[in-house]
Amino acid sequence: MPAALAVFAVISSQLWLLCAIMGLLGLGVGIFSAAMPTAILAVTSAQETSSAMSFN
Repeated sequence: MPAALAVFAVISSQLWLLCAIMGLLGLGVGIFSAAMPTAILAVTSAQETSSAMSFN
């Protein structure tokens, strides 16, 4: 979070660059969020699946 605020403070005059950075960060968050259920289910037992998925 502090790094993102620093980037916005430094390049606040270039709107296209801010939009590109936000798009890349959004893509990264989406990919990470899509991969998390697979990683969580790979290391939990079948009895604890629902409680483990609640942390995602």
